[in-house]
Amino acid sequence: MLNKFSNSLDFSGHNVYAGLDVHGASWAVNIIVDDIEHRKFTQPPDPVVLHNYLSSHFPGANYFSAYECGFFGYHHHRKLLELGIKNIVINPADLPVTNKEK
Repeated sequence: MLNKFSNSLDFSGHNVYAGLDVHGASWAVNIIVDDIEHRKFTQPPDPVVLHNYLSSHFPGANYFSAYECGFFGYHHHRKLLELGIKNIVINPADLPVTNKEK
């Protein structure tokens, strides 16, 4: 959203959600802003890269992310929290799936 007084982006009060598919070589990221899918992309497996993207495209927003627990443990989780991204680590068995995916 443009700030009408300074022509700068200001997403204060808006929530930005990042779904992460965490792998060793890259992350698949899906960004949703105010219930609208913004973008899907891949990035290096680094929380700082995600933080830089979010803060440059959505300054002032509330950032949330989630990824499945796996081989990478909680290192990324702790780093995301340090950067101000409210992250949760999800148990893969708790994710709903369709019959086709089973």
